[in-house]
Amino acid sequence: MLGYPARLLFGDDRAKTDFKESKDTGIPRLYTERHISAADHRYWVQFTTLFESTEDVCGTLSIAELRRTAEKAPENLVTLVEVLAMHLESLVDDTHFAPMPEHNPGGFSALFASTAPPPRADNRDRTREALNCCRVLTRAIPIVYESDTGPRDDSDIDNLEKRTLWTPQTRVRPSRSNSEQQPAEKKENVSAQDDSKSASDQFIIADGDESVSDVKSDLVQDPLTRQDTMASTESSFQVTTGHALLNTIVELLFHAGFTMPWTDEQLSSTIGPEISRVHFTIWEAGIGCSVDLKDTTPTHIEHRIEVLRLLVTLLSKPIYTAPQDQSTTGQPAIDYIACSLERPVVLSFLCSLLNTVANYRQGDRWTFLSASGDPVRDSLTSLCLQTLCAVLTYEPRDLNAETPNLFLYYLTKLYRQTDFAFLATGTAKMFQTAIANTRGPFELGSTTGSMFVKSSEEHVSELLVVIWILLRHNPHFRQYMVGNRQLSLDMFSWLLYVALTNKDSPPTLVQAQLAIFILQDLTSDRTFCIQLTTSQSAADMTVPSRLLRSHGAVAMDMVIEAVFMLLTRSAGLMAPLYPALLLILDNTAPFWRNLSLISAARLEQMLEQFASPRFLLANEGNPRMLGILLDTFSRMLKEQYSTNANVVYILVRAAPIIERLESFSLNGALESLYRLRERASTDGRISLESPREMPAASPVQDSVNVADKETKEEAVKEPTESAKETQEANTLQDGKDGQEGDKEAVKEDVNEDVKEDSKEDSEEDSGHVKDTKGIKDAKDAKDAKTDGTDANKDVLTDPLSKLTTEDEPPSASIEEPKTEPAAASSSSAEPPAPVAKDKAADAPVGVDAMPPTPPPKLSQEQLDAVARSVGKNGFVPTAAWVDAWRSSLDLSVLKAALTELVPRVNAYCADPAVANSANADEKLLAFLREQTLTGVLPASGELRTSPC
Repeated sequence: MLGYPARLLFGDDRAKTDFKESKDTGIPRLYTERHISAADHRYWVQFTTLFESTEDVCGTLSIAELRRTAEKAPENLVTLVEVLAMHLESLVDDTHFAPMPEHNPGGFSALFASTAPPPRADNRDRTREALNCCRVLTRAIPIVYESDTGPRDDSDIDNLEKRTLWTPQTRVRPSRSNSEQQPAEKKENVSAQDDSKSASDQFIIADGDESVSDVKSDLVQDPLTRQDTMASTESSFQVTTGHALLNTIVELLFHAGFTMPWTDEQLSSTIGPEISRVHFTIWEAGIGCSVDLKDTTPTHIEHRIEVLRLLVTLLSKPIYTAPQDQSTTGQPAIDYIACSLERPVVLSFLCSLLNTVANYRQGDRWTFLSASGDPVRDSLTSLCLQTLCAVLTYEPRDLNAETPNLFLYYLTKLYRQTDFAFLATGTAKMFQTAIANTRGPFELGSTTGSMFVKSSEEHVSELLVVIWILLRHNPHFRQYMVGNRQLSLDMFSWLLYVALTNKDSPPTLVQAQLAIFILQDLTSDRTFCIQLTTSQSAADMTVPSRLLRSHGAVAMDMVIEAVFMLLTRSAGLMAPLYPALLLILDNTAPFWRNLSLISAARLEQMLEQFASPRFLLANEGNPRMLGILLDTFSRMLKEQYSTNANVVYILVRAAPIIERLESFSLNGALESLYRLRERASTDGRISLESPREMPAASPVQDSVNVADKETKEEAVKEPTESAKETQEANTLQDGKDGQEGDKEAVKEDVNEDVKEDSKEDSEEDSGHVKDTKGIKDAKDAKDAKTDGTDANKDVLTDPLSKLTTEDEPPSASIEEPKTEPAAASSSSAEPPAPVAKDKAADAPVGVDAMPPTPPPKLSQEQLDAVARSVGKNGFVPTAAWVDAWRSSLDLSVLKAALTELVPRVNAYCADPAVANSANADEKLLAFLREQTLTGVLPASGELRTSPC
């Protein structure tokens, strides 16, 4: 063995200082001297003995120095990784590494047994050496991954990663006689059989397959061991450093005395020191195992963390790969772990990872942990989640390969209800703890970022990935979760919680996006949708009220409210996910039942905004979102017409919008937008364009490119308009929408916008329908008022909201027509979602209104200027594009239903007995429930869904 200097063995502080600064014997030598020999043991051994902790390694071996080494002397970085990997490999089979404790015979013979630990033969701390190898490799491998490829003038290494980890190297190993090898093989099989039958009920998966430890030799040449200690009989073999290191890591994770306790069978074995130290035994109780490993200590957990951290680093190659190169760049480390390990190893490792995660928040699992948790345990769970994400999401490049992703394969084979209950319970406790640690409603803090303070150990992103993989790839687990009412509502609550708390926080936005994808996937399941519409399901939701208020009896009301909030309160960050949010509504529409008044009003707001000319012409993909929303209403009408009177009522009110879409033209829409801007300039104020795009990614308003012939007044109005909209966006984010002055201005602008857009509609078709705007469900409105100030503030969260606040009578902005029933109180007279009237609606029913004077036609130059200004990111709408998406809109169901219902509602509201009734709202809703569309709508076919 190499003689270790005492200064290195005991970690003298001066030695650390010299190692950090000396150009002759320290770290600077790595990048100042070329081609340091691997045989320079006294230099390389410092990397294994001087450090005492991970922080010590990070403080001494800087990333800048490693990058300088990769640039100026890459061969030294290759040698460093190879030397440490081989030394770590040699320690696994070293009998002095994590030695077996002395057996205490007990009884009378114990009097003659020494209890003192056996002295170390060479004063080496092999455990410390192994930990330092893991720490330094964890520090160096990211530099290898991030290095650029390409020819170099001063080196023959054109691909540092391939040369360091994936190039086969010829190694020399001492060969042992068959008589020396046979006991080790025999002892492992016997041990596995004995363990499976032990009284402790510890489940070890062993079916006679070859283990990882049999694939590689018992000993390899240790570069830190003197050559004269090697056996005279040698043989050579080729193996890559990366594969050898991965094998070593897997063995260290199941190494008795290092990361796992010694079992009773090992301690009582008659083989003695030659007993196998690597046993693929599940770490914790849970799946595949009924009890924890006895005598597991925090030291075992700390060692396990160091090894897992190195494994995660090796699996992190995709992080250093550009997105466009992900599909073409190989991932040898993940491929080897996921597809090349043996079945017993995969099963034990997979169960160990899952059990560790599921036991995270179960305090009774680990008696040595305090009630408040332990950072060691938190770090272990974090690394287990990261490892699961890496191996479960990996897809082999060769889909026809004989060996698939074994971790994913065996995950799909879970089927026991007890295993699913164990995973669900562990997941629930993790989310419940995260929710409990959020900010309270009265705590101060930034309101623009995430609404709760998460500890870094929670790792919501990784947990969501594991849950989604289980739901998508294990049908038994999916059925278990969606088939249980409470579990379905709990999962729905967790996902909404994650989405709402991270919707406007860029650092954690990916968590909100992932939660929305899972929700879309779950809503494609019929059973899950039914659970959301069961009676009183809203009461079983666990979303904090400060994030989402319950205003109905079913959880589906919360779905609509959450979608509305994500659309209007995400500051544009969720814009790429608008289609996914609308598909959630589309998937659930056939199961809507007894939606509340506020939910119906939210749907009306979404329809008005998505159907606005400005939104439709702003982006090439916007008409698709309108199509999804229209399909949502169509599916509801075909499947649940009789149980959704509130939604049917808002559709009747929205009949002019449907008619406008049917005759939508590019020139007409551009003229409408031009008139709005012209009127705003003439009046000396800015009105909201009807309605504004759902919400803009930034408050900056696109400028209008006007022609030279346009008036100076039209040209100078844009800065004012931009400043106005910027102020509105800032007001929205600062939570100041509840002020009375803002509410009046918003509603006045919206009324004028809708009035302008309504000029093109038929007055006879819309007059009677708009006369019903004061009719509502009084009970639901009363309940909505009890929500408090927050409820009022939320109603006007969107600047285009047409819901009046509960503390403001509708007469403040809308005049009641003569045919409206007299309002006994502000509560009964307040409309559910008042629609701004046009001039035709101001006239009494039956009186012909004077048609408005048509405005002058715009020139083609003016139309082109408006078209260039309305599009986003350089998009310019064309007539051919409008004709293409307009023909793809399926309005057949809505048109048929409204053609049948609008005349009925108009006739019913014209009846004086209804119009003058104190409970006209209840009568109209009851009237709509009694109507039938049998024979009017096409027959319902097989329900289709849109999974993610």
